[in-house]
Amino acid sequence: MKKTKKICKIALRVVGLLLALAVTYNLFLLGFDYIQRYYGRDYWCDERLSERIELRVYSNGPYNQQVRLYDLDRQRYISPRYDWVVTADDNADSLAVFAHKERRGFLNINTGEVVIPAIYDKAWLFSEGMAAVISDGELLFIDHEGHEVLHIGPVWLGERRGNADYLFRGGYCPVSTPEGLYGIINTAGEWVVEPRYAAIWAPTLGGYRVVEGGGRFGILNEKLEWHAPIKYDFITAVPEYNGFEMVADGRMWVEDLEGRVVLPFLYDRTFHLEYPVSCVDEYGNYPLNLSTNYAGYDIMGKKGIMDLSTGRPLTPALYDNVTMLSPDMFEVTDVATGNSYTLTL
Repeated sequence: MKKTKKICKIALRVVGLLLALAVTYNLFLLGFDYIQRYYGRDYWCDERLSERIELRVYSNGPYNQQVRLYDLDRQRYISPRYDWVVTADDNADSLAVFAHKERRGFLNINTGEVVIPAIYDKAWLFSEGMAAVISDGELLFIDHEGHEVLHIGPVWLGERRGNADYLFRGGYCPVSTPEGLYGIINTAGEWVVEPRYAAIWAPTLGGYRVVEGGGRFGILNEKLEWHAPIKYDFITAVPEYNGFEMVADGRMWVEDLEGRVVLPFLYDRTFHLEYPVSCVDEYGNYPLNLSTNYAGYDIMGKKGIMDLSTGRPLTPALYDNVTMLSPDMFEVTDVATGNSYTLTL
């Protein structure tokens, strides 16, 4: 009997030990999974910077990442953890921008070597032999050795409108004033377009730049001559038509670089129009009939009326509201005045 009790005690201890080991193992797996998820490697985000250097990504908490440089030839890491590394899309320049402890510098993507230490508040990629950096609130352009080439001075440090990065393209670069107005300088640092605009977009379609000023948009060509004056509600490039989508006076269309209209009528969306067909029913509702002749359309939040059978616009998109009163009568609200009135088509 005593022997049986002893065996049972040993068995219970073994079972308890196994349970403890199982719990410990599962806790280890959960902890390892947590660490991997929040502080481990994000393999799917890895990126080749060059034939030799790979950018390896690490989690640094659930909402942040850090990166390290890995030398594929030497099979080892060659950098501390950086906040991020950014290269040119086509790797046209050998120097990439990196951020370390919220400061910016430049490293060589072929060797991983830090060429210009992380001493700047902000930095942009090299373009046409120069890179823009912000130091003590002032904009400078430096060369590949970190020597100052141009000293521009104080600039706007808030959020930049459009994609107005400080990059030279075709010998020109958009630059802001401390008040946030944009102009364009040449490689000598001289203003060739005075700084009086809210935003100047990067060149597209061979050097054309969209410009915003006073809530209106225009286009400068590659010679910085006005291809389209600043009078449009909105402009955006449409590369597939080698032209621009234009919005003005309740219309949206596409024209090519020769000024020829290639798509005469565009809109953001369409919507059904319905009109009442009888008096209020017993539930206090107006029975509505779906129009088979007309539909509404929308351009930048403003509404117009189109022919449902032909798709032609019957009115420009100038209204806050379009309501059908009968099969051919509409109530519209003018955006500019806020007044409502009726239209008969």
